[in-house]
Amino acid sequence: MKRLYITFLAIAISLSASALNRFYVDDDATGNNDGSSWVDAYTDLNDALLHVASSSNYIGAEIWIAEGFYTRLSQNQSFLVTNDALLYGGFSGNETDLNERDIQNHPTIISGDVDWNDTGAPSSSNSSMLLNAANVFKVSSPNRALFDGLIIERAYSTTESGGGINVISTSLENLQISNCIIRENVAKNRAGVLYYSDLNGSGFYLFNNRIEDNVNTDGSSSYTIEFRASSSNWTYSDVHFVNNLFKNNSSESSFQMGTCAKFTAFGGSDIDLYLTNNTFVGNPQTGTNTNNVSSLIVYQHGGGGSALHAFVNNNIFYNNPGANAIFGESLQGSSVTGELNISNTSSNQNVQDFADNLNLLNTHEVTSSPFVDAANEDYTPIAAYQTIGDLAYYDNQFLNNSYPGQEYPTRDLAGNPRFDGQGNLSIGAYQYDETASLEHVAEVNFNVFPNPFIEEVHIQSNSTIESVVIRNTMGQVVYESHEVNSKSYTTDLSALDAGVYFVNVEYVDQKGQSSKIVK
Repeated sequence: MKRLYITFLAIAISLSASALNRFYVDDDATGNNDGSSWVDAYTDLNDALLHVASSSNYIGAEIWIAEGFYTRLSQNQSFLVTNDALLYGGFSGNETDLNERDIQNHPTIISGDVDWNDTGAPSSSNSSMLLNAANVFKVSSPNRALFDGLIIERAYSTTESGGGINVISTSLENLQISNCIIRENVAKNRAGVLYYSDLNGSGFYLFNNRIEDNVNTDGSSSYTIEFRASSSNWTYSDVHFVNNLFKNNSSESSFQMGTCAKFTAFGGSDIDLYLTNNTFVGNPQTGTNTNNVSSLIVYQHGGGGSALHAFVNNNIFYNNPGANAIFGESLQGSSVTGELNISNTSSNQNVQDFADNLNLLNTHEVTSSPFVDAANEDYTPIAAYQTIGDLAYYDNQFLNNSYPGQEYPTRDLAGNPRFDGQGNLSIGAYQYDETASLEHVAEVNFNVFPNPFIEEVHIQSNSTIESVVIRNTMGQVVYESHEVNSKSYTTDLSALDAGVYFVNVEYVDQKGQSSKIVK
C-alpha cells in the first residue's frame, strides 16, 4: 500500500508541475515577450520551445499557441520539440481553459514555408516550395510529445523523410496527435509523420485529424505515416487511429502502394493496431507487391515472429484509385502466416468499394458513394450507415496509456457529438447529427483566386458568405465586408503592399474558414 501511495503522489506532483508550467505564444503579442501570459506571449514559437528545453523544471510543460502563421527562418531549421512539451493550438489569445478553444475559427498554422511565398499544389516540381524546411517539427522528447489543434503544413524535401513530424529519437514512449490538419507536405517518404520506437510499451495515438494532400516522392517508400517498432529485442506497441480523414495522399512514383500508412515490426515485436471510425478517400494506389495486392496500409515484418495485430471497425474505404485491399505485403502465402493477424471476430462494420479479402464481419461492399455529398466534401455517411457502427471497440478500455487527456474522442471530426441521441455510432470519421444539418468543417469549401494576386481577388463558396475579413501577418485588419450574402464575392486589393495575408470567411449558417493569400 505504501508503494502504491508513493506512486499516486508522484503522479499528482507531476500533474501539478505540468499545470504550473504553461507558456504562451502569440505572433500579435506586444508585451514582454517572455511567454508568461497572453499579453506577454512569445511572438516566435521557437523561443517558447527553447525556453522549455532549457530546464528540467519544464518537463511536460504546455505551450499554448494563438492563431497565426509560424515558421522558422531557413530551410535548414525545424521546430525542435524536447522535454516532453505539449503543444496546443487554436486559441484566439485570451483563453484560460483548453475547453474555450475554437480550433476551426482560430487556425494555428505551423509551416515549412520559411520564405512565405508558396503557391500551387504540393509536388517535387513546385518551384515555390524549393526553399521550404525539410521537416516542420523534429521531436527528441524521451517520454511524451503532444500536438493538438495545429495545422502542420508545407515541408519540402526529395531526400529527407518525416515532413510534418519527424521523431528523431527512438526513445519517445508516447506520441499523440489530436485535432490537427497535416497537409501539403512533400518528402522523400513519410511525408506526414515518421515515428520509430525502441521502447517496450510505446504508444501512437492519432485522434480526430485530417491527413491530406501529402506527397511522397520515393516510389519504394510511398507511405504518408509510418510507425516502426525498431528494436532488435521484443517490444509491444499500442497504436490507435480514431476519427481521422485520410484524403488525397499520394506518391509521385508509379509504385503507389500504402500511401496512407505503414507499420513495421522488428525483432519479434508485436504491434496492436486499433483502426476505428476513419475515412479513407482519394488516396491513389497503383503499385502491387508480390501478392498482387495494392493496399491503403502496408505491414512489413522484420523477422523473428514479428506481428501486426489489427482490429478494424467502422471505417470507410472509398474511391481510392487502384486500391484492392486494406492491408498489403503480408496478407497471403504460407511463408508469412501469422505475421499479419486480423481478428475477424473483432473487426466489424466497414464500408469499402473493393472485395473483402479479410472475411471481416459485416463488410459492406459498395459500388456507389457511401457519403451524403462527397462532391462538396460532406463525408457524413448516408442513411444506411448512420446508426450501425460497432460500439464494442470505440472504448477506452483498449488504451494502453498512463497519460491524462488521452482518451477516445467524444466528438467526431466535425466537432459534433460522436454518438447520436440514442447512443448510436455512425461509420466513418463523421457522425450523422440530425440537428446539425451540414455543419461540418469538411463540408464547406471556398476558393480564393488568383493566388498570388495583383489587384482583384475572387472568393467562391458552396455556402452563402456572410462576411469577409482580411488580416496581415500582424493580425491587423486590412479589409472587411460584413454584408456579402452571396456565394461569390470580388474585391479590389490593389492598394495592399506585397506580402502574405489571411482571408477569413464567415457563413450565414456554417462555421467560418480561413485561407492564406500572397501578393
